[in-house]
Amino acid sequence: MDHCPNPLCIYHNKEFLPKEKWYKKHGFYNNRRGKRVRRYRCINCGTTFTDETEGESWYLHRKDVTSEEVVASYRCGISVPEMAEMYNCSSQLIRTRLERKKRPTIYYKHPLQRLEKILG
Repeated sequence: MDHCPNPLCIYHNKEFLPKEKWYKKHGFYNNRRGKRVRRYRCINCGTTFTDETEGESWYLHRKDVTSEEVVASYRCGISVPEMAEMYNCSSQLIRTRLERKKRPTIYYKHPLQRLEKILG
């Protein structure tokens, strides 16, 4: 948890994060696999989130194919269809992993700039 997932919160921008904790514990929930997952709440905006929120594995169903493996294969010159066959998955899964590795470079420094980009 290095920033608030809410793009309208001041703590979404890492430059404005306070030295003290900007979030507090907010209970648990059981995921589909029955694992207890800790929830947190932003002190500023009240948004709740988990450790996995906005992470690379957020909403991914196949966690056995890691982004690092896919990027390493891509850098070795293996094509997307070949990787899909190699990892026994769809080519869309491979493209999603590659896009998620690019994502941090897409974000802008200020949350309002991100919001303007999203809203167009």
